[in-house]
Amino acid sequence: MGKVPERIWLQIDTDPESEWYDEIIVTWCADQINDDDIEYVLATRISELEVENADLKETIEIHDMNFTMLLEKSAIRASELKSDLEVEEKLTEYYADKAENLQAENERLLNAVKLAYRKHHLDDRSVGWEELSDALFNTLCDAMGDIGFDEWLKKQRKGCNDDLGND
Repeated sequence: MGKVPERIWLQIDTDPESEWYDEIIVTWCADQINDDDIEYVLATRISELEVENADLKETIEIHDMNFTMLLEKSAIRASELKSDLEVEEKLTEYYADKAENLQAENERLLNAVKLAYRKHHLDDRSVGWEELSDALFNTLCDAMGDIGFDEWLKKQRKGCNDDLGND
């Protein structure tokens, strides 16, 4: 006996005009001949396919669970990274503002020192004493804060200027 086909197609005469219509005549072929042929699959092949199908379902479930876990972990990590990025952006903005403020403060300090140098060392008469006093006062208040300047000034007036007011 030759190789048994794993599937066959049954042909049944369903044409009412056929001379064989009153009798049930069934034939089969290894290939589908008509659109209304009925497919039959070898029972042992169905069992094999059911086992393969069960194995594939289990494999897919395992992969789905792994994929779902990876997606959840990725979502958590993405959220963490987003939070970290927001913190970094705030810190960057904070330090950029701080650097800008320090640069402006350094510029004011430098201008006050230049003005004092011009008045005292170069004897620049275009710089008045009141102008220099205002520039130094404003610069010191900006750098030390008003309260810090008041405390420093009180120490200077009490005669504690031996260290130039450095605390």
